[in-house]
Amino acid sequence: MFLRTLLVRTRGRALQARRATPALAILTVLGLVAGAAAPARALSFRPVRHERVPSIVVRTERNAGTVASTKFSEQLDVLEVRGLRNAATQARVNGALAGYTSSARTTFESGLTTWNGSPNDPPLQLAISAISTYTSKTLTSVVFQSTVEGSVLAHPFSHFDALTFDSQGRSLSLSQLVQPGAVDRLARAASPFVTWTLDARGNPGCNGDPATITSALVPAPGADQPAAHVGFTRSGLLVAFDDYSFAYYACGYVTVTIPYTALGNVIRPDLLASVRHGDRDRPDRLVADR
Repeated sequence: MFLRTLLVRTRGRALQARRATPALAILTVLGLVAGAAAPARALSFRPVRHERVPSIVVRTERNAGTVASTKFSEQLDVLEVRGLRNAATQARVNGALAGYTSSARTTFESGLTTWNGSPNDPPLQLAISAISTYTSKTLTSVVFQSTVEGSVLAHPFSHFDALTFDSQGRSLSLSQLVQPGAVDRLARAASPFVTWTLDARGNPGCNGDPATITSALVPAPGADQPAAHVGFTRSGLLVAFDDYSFAYYACGYVTVTIPYTALGNVIRPDLLASVRHGDRDRPDRLVADR
């Protein structure tokens, strides 16, 4: 009897709900839905901060011409950093990167004025390639390789340059990247990698011992730049050695990447922490437009 009475009352309430005005029914439903979804709505409308991820865009320019009867061609990587927090820092870094490529091009073309080439000679070729790029909120590092070649030359000539900038866009030299007195320790860390590379080429006269590497990391007397150049990558420290860094040309240029796990007593702790933990960014994001 109790169950029957309960069913009758429930049916009666349902009939009353049917007779309710549509507006009241809609408001009732909306009120119930809104009340049930209030916590979820509060979460879904919580403001989310989207940070730009720094990246490097590479664009390749191709040029050709004639200087003092010498024909030439150029293939130049032009870089642009995007997504840095500070616009002034980004402009400073981009200005330095563009200035490097422009200066290298000017040096090459001005050198052609004394080459005394024949109009019938094949063109001399300049290639500037960004072989390594790294950027984050605190560090930007690029390693360039410049190569001049042509059939009128005995062999190609290649050298490297590394440009590294801090969070303010200031250029950092090797002494500012490593701990005090750590150049020798860097040479010892690089030696096994260099030796393995040179041995694999089958030329026993090429020596990758720490003393040779140390001398390459420090500018020779009268030289503006060292023969070895250091840049940051996602996986380790890149060390690039110019032609003639190891006794003679046949040894070739060498590039090695030393894992950061082997450089705890070499790289400045703040820089090491930044690159090892990714600086909460996605470094080495390279976009090529060729």
